[in-house]
This record gives sequence, C-alpha cells and structure tokens, in this order.
Amino acid sequence: MRYLILGLEIRDKPALIAQQAILDARARAKGEFNNVAVIRNNAMLSLPRLFHKAQLDAMFVLFPDPQFKNRHSRRRIVSPTLLDEYAYILAPGGRFFVATDVPEAFEWLTGSLAQHPLFEPMAEEDLTEVDRAAFVCTTERTADAQRHKRKHPDEQRFRAVFKRVER
Repeated sequence: MRYLILGLEIRDKPALIAQQAILDARARAKGEFNNVAVIRNNAMLSLPRLFHKAQLDAMFVLFPDPQFKNRHSRRRIVSPTLLDEYAYILAPGGRFFVATDVPEAFEWLTGSLAQHPLFEPMAEEDLTEVDRAAFVCTTERTADAQRHKRKHPDEQRFRAVFKRVER
C-alpha cells in the first residue's frame, strides 16, 4: 500500500528545511517521494478544513513545544478540544504517535490521550512492523531527533502510540 504523507509545521524555518529535504530525496531517487509534502500551517486552526471524517490512518505529534506556562496552555498541540478534532479525522483503528524529549511534556501528552474516550494506549508488543518502522523513522531519523541526539547524547526520548477506538 502506498501512503500519502503530509507534514504540517507552524514554524517557517523547519517547514523550509523539511521541504528542501523532500526535494533532495526526490532528486536522489527519481520517481520516489512524490507522495510526501510539508506545508507551513497552523494545524490547530486548519485540520477540520484539510481532512474529512476518518480520513487519516495515522497522526504524529513529534517533539512539540511543551508550552509549560499556564497562560500558554492554549498553544499546546494536544488539548481536550484538539483531541476531539484528531479523533474525528483519524479512522477507527488509526494510530496517534507522540514523541518528545521533555518528561513533563510526555506526561501531558500521554495523560491527555489516556483520558480521552476515543484513544487507548498501545503496548509495544501490539505494534505492527509498519507502526514500528514509522516510529523509528519519525523519532530517530528526523532532523529534530538527530539534532537532539547530537546536543544531548545521554538524554532520553519518550514516545508512545495510541489507537483510535470506536465507542
């Protein structure tokens, strides 16, 4: 099966870096990676206009800005309101991947998802080979992950997968 992959990035510089990486990959592997794109976009505002109900098989929230201050909590990419939107566009059985290098952010992400009635955590042994491969690629081979590994080689990264359930 061939997937369509669309990255949404709110910051200009990372979006440009990702776009260039995609163009470079396409140039190296003729005819490949035409199913991948990234756009500079505020996902918190545009998801309902970009995707239909149950259209997505997987979503990834990777190394988000933790927004620690309470006054900035509305900027968090995972919140009860946004989880309702994510559940709407994610197909039943779909995967919601999260990864961060900030323990407090991981607690917030996984706690919020665990409290939502349409998401349940998945055990590592329940992940498919595709799930595992997607997780390795997105949490260990992205530019953010590589940069973090160089800057903080001994620091841990935290990751989890949740499944969209039907109720």
